[in-house]
Amino acid sequence: MKTRLGTTRQGKVYIAVSLVLLGGSLYSVGAHAKHKRDAPIYTLGSGVADPNQAGNIDQAVTQTQQLLSALQSVNYDPVQLPDYNLMTLPDAQFAESEDDRQSDVSSYVFPDATMPEQSAIACYTDIYARTNRSYYTGDTSTAAPSGYFIVAWKNGTVQKVPVADVRRMTKADGTGIDCFPGMTGYDPALPHWRQ
Repeated sequence: MKTRLGTTRQGKVYIAVSLVLLGGSLYSVGAHAKHKRDAPIYTLGSGVADPNQAGNIDQAVTQTQQLLSALQSVNYDPVQLPDYNLMTLPDAQFAESEDDRQSDVSSYVFPDATMPEQSAIACYTDIYARTNRSYYTGDTSTAAPSGYFIVAWKNGTVQKVPVADVRRMTKADGTGIDCFPGMTGYDPALPHWRQ
């Protein structure tokens, strides 16, 4: 009888332990599947250093001031610039967008001067602004914008504008405009940049 009880007790313990291990394994598989489903399948700019850490934003501000002076001398027409090298920042190699990392692409946006909202801006760059957008299964994405825009105003000022202050204005034709504090039409209630 003692042997029988001992055998039964060992059998019960063994069965109980087996069920606990099986339950733990199933939980682990479920947690791994949920983690894979919650992990992004792609993050824009992953694998590229953040220009705010790896680059030299002060040098970019200096270069933007030089570009602004050159633009003033040609009535803000970038096609007339004598030195196109001013239009490409060395830190473009760290741009979030692969297209912006190309050596034959301007690092700057030259707004349409006929648009009243942007008429006070000579140029700006978003090389130091990152959306940090992650894409997930099921056509969902999240963004965590960080960094700065460098904005050259026609009044001679060059500013680092935090992305938290940048808004996105949508015109009647559906096109979007990056909107900075001080621009005509800037409204803090407008949607944040790239969110």
